[in-house]
Amino acid sequence: MTVSNFAFVKAALPELHALASKAERTMDSAPLVTLQYLQLMGQWFVTAILMHEDLAPGSAEPMARLETLLRNEIVPERWSAVLKRLEYMDTRESELLLDPAIGKRELFEMYDFTCWYYKTYIDDEYEPSPAYVSSQSLCISSMESTEVRREHAQSQIGINGQHFEAQWERHIGNGHRIETAEGESYQGDWHNGMKQGTGVYRWSDGTKYTGQWSRDVEHGFGEKQYANGDTYRGEWREGLFYGKGTYQWNDGAEYVGQWEDNMEHGYGVKTLRDGAVHRGLWVYGELVVREDQLAGGRDKMTGSANG
Repeated sequence: MTVSNFAFVKAALPELHALASKAERTMDSAPLVTLQYLQLMGQWFVTAILMHEDLAPGSAEPMARLETLLRNEIVPERWSAVLKRLEYMDTRESELLLDPAIGKRELFEMYDFTCWYYKTYIDDEYEPSPAYVSSQSLCISSMESTEVRREHAQSQIGINGQHFEAQWERHIGNGHRIETAEGESYQGDWHNGMKQGTGVYRWSDGTKYTGQWSRDVEHGFGEKQYANGDTYRGEWREGLFYGKGTYQWNDGAEYVGQWEDNMEHGYGVKTLRDGAVHRGLWVYGELVVREDQLAGGRDKMTGSANG
């Protein structure tokens, strides 16, 4: 890329510009590295906003800082979702299952967030360029000519933000079945070049998701069967486990309960491979209150009332 989308912050925010430029350069060749740079950008924003708002998180840990920011409801919900997705990103799965289009999508979300931050805290008269502002754009080719020869229009199709030479096999209601030379396929509802509605996506490594989609990511109810043998069945929000769901590991362990941002959060029951059972309240992947402690607290309250 010869032109940086983030050039407008170079003078005022050089550290942020350096991270953004690295994210842009690695977007096509190393999407995981792109997400790691975007995660660092998110942490930079959290720290900067807390300083602007004169808030002390009480800890230097990125998660604690983010929680302070979210608890005070300083940024709009859209940007809160972006920051959470990046901070809670599970790199263990990303190495194997990462869709390159995710990096592009998150990069454009971060561009829009950068524009919001710049206008809010640096220059309230700043107006973003219409050419870059839309988070609907899934590739930076929006900077290039959009003229396409007619004979190619029917042979090129986008899946997860990438363009492939593909064949429309058949119409299925309002959707289609698409297969690529890379061994991936999607069968289901499609709207404005993105998966929308209900559909089945199969990755080349054998991972399969069946369920609801919104704006090209898992959203609603669905089941994902991972290549390593793990399975999640339940509710999703913006591509992450969120709400009620069941995760079964390939070693026989299982968690049934509440989720938030791909982590156990709320009441749930985890059964380990050796048969041990852990019940109680979970906070972002950690069991913080066991069920027997909850029961003990209720007994004390009952005893006090009877006394």
